[in-house]
Amino acid sequence: MSQILLDAALAGTRSRAQAMLDGEPLQRAFLAWLHPGLTNGRDWSGLATELAGQVKAAGRSAQAVAALGFLVGAGHCDDAATRDAFLGGMRWIMGRTVVGAASSVALVHPVLLLGMVVGTLACDDAATWDALRHWHASLSDQLGTPHDDSTPRWQLELGGFVRQRLTVDLSIAPALTTANKVLLALARRGLLTLELGQAQAEAAATAVLGALLRLDFVDAEDFAFGLAAYEHLAATSEHPRLRAPELHDVALALCRLQAALRRWTWEDAPKVVGGTARKWHVDHEYHFQNLLTAVFVPLFSDLKDEEWLASLGPKKPRADLVVPSLKLVIEVKFWRAGVQASAMVSQIAEDVGLYRKRGSPYLYIVPVIWDDGARVEQHAHLISGLNELEGVLHPTIVSRPAAMVDDGSPAKPAKKARAARPPRRKAS
Repeated sequence: MSQILLDAALAGTRSRAQAMLDGEPLQRAFLAWLHPGLTNGRDWSGLATELAGQVKAAGRSAQAVAALGFLVGAGHCDDAATRDAFLGGMRWIMGRTVVGAASSVALVHPVLLLGMVVGTLACDDAATWDALRHWHASLSDQLGTPHDDSTPRWQLELGGFVRQRLTVDLSIAPALTTANKVLLALARRGLLTLELGQAQAEAAATAVLGALLRLDFVDAEDFAFGLAAYEHLAATSEHPRLRAPELHDVALALCRLQAALRRWTWEDAPKVVGGTARKWHVDHEYHFQNLLTAVFVPLFSDLKDEEWLASLGPKKPRADLVVPSLKLVIEVKFWRAGVQASAMVSQIAEDVGLYRKRGSPYLYIVPVIWDDGARVEQHAHLISGLNELEGVLHPTIVSRPAAMVDDGSPAKPAKKARAARPPRRKAS
């Protein structure tokens, strides 16, 4: 497949999906949840406040409740008041008397239902979940499965997932053995897991890539699902794409960095006769940055190091490594043995503020930390904290290998080499 064609298709798909940013609040909130990368940097607090007010007012609507559910699920309004407003709106929807088939059909629109599901899951409210399940079952009994031949396929697929999700408890994330565009997209957002055989995975990838190349989508929501499905396939690929790497390829390269240190040069004796035992020390941040430069230069043709950025008043920030085409800063840190994990969070939080200031060309920061104390038991907690920072992606910690200990002992002499065998003669 031509990479040029695929890149053009992806650009067109992103553009069509981003059209929802000019749409109704439900469309905008849906995009904020499904595609945080497309909406990064936008301030959603105003819309959240507006929706929270609407769901408490006399003119409230189910669309406003669902939109608020998406924003809660996306983490854009994590305060108790907004969550209470959403849960109050849910109680209003499920307690109202539905009159007329048109009103009933509107309530079971799959995007509206998905917003209700996403918000309730984010609130982790078991009582609201049970009420939603019973309400939906009652409404489904009344209506059946309302659709006609003009119903877009993505709506049928999304409606099927919502019905399936509402048959099980709040804490159960479905593990599915079939895939389509919508299920791949929802797996990207963690609503389900996919357990696919090789043939099923290849068929799903072929269908998604074909739809992308043809731009075979019916509306903005369909484009958004198609793009999220592609992102899921790319993120779960075993190998980074070397021709046109993207953000997820950074994570793929970094996730194997620790294992690559298995062959790090740390010799007690020369490897060859007449040679010298070598030990490649990593004593500070600059040594680690050199290693990461060697890793990323082959991947990213526009990688720059020690890049000075625009001043912030008297502060003149300098980024360790940047990839302008991805709007990415790779921030290199050296975590010394005597330094607390909280200090690393503070340092990186300060860097994030400098790199993502208003007008900055960089939106994403990947922190890569060398743990000189090999404190593996603290890594998960530190990564969890870094993931809470706006704009931070794929924080990675690499521990100093156990063999990398400088004991100050002299190098051992090289073993006597075996006598070289004479070269084999070619047959005449």
